[in-house]
Parts: sequence; structure tokens; C-alpha cells
Amino acid sequence: MEVIDLIRQIANENPLWGVPRIHGELIKLGINVSQSTVQRYMPKRNGRSTGQRWPKSVQAYFYYLFYLEYWDLFQAA
Repeated sequence: MEVIDLIRQIANENPLWGVPRIHGELIKLGINVSQSTVQRYMPKRNGRSTGQRWPKSVQAYFYYLFYLEYWDLFQAA
């Protein structure tokens, strides 16, 4: 039960981590479990997990466009 509780705790504290990342962290801690075991005991997620990253990628895109537009001004300074 301790491993199951640890898998669920790590998944809840790090909602953007997937099965491979949690599996790797458990291996680093010396807990040898398979990825399928981690997947079996991961809590079910409601909604999309990529939704939080979407605004950041749009923001980065607009910064990139701004940089391209004003490249000459940055070079002259």
C-alpha cells in the first residue's frame, strides 16, 4: 500500500507529470516498479492535462513575433 500511496501523492502534487516521469522518480528513490504499475495506480484526470501549457505557448509565440518585427531596433541599440 505504501507504493500505491506514494504514486498517488506524487501524481497529485505534480499534475503535469506523466507515467514515465513518475516511474523515473520512483526508480531514483530505489523503488523498482514497472510503468504499467504506475499507470494502474495513477489517479484519473478530469479534463485535458495540456490546457495549462496552452497560454504559455501562445505567449511565447507572440514574444517571438514581436522580436522578429523589431529585430532592426534591437540591433541598432
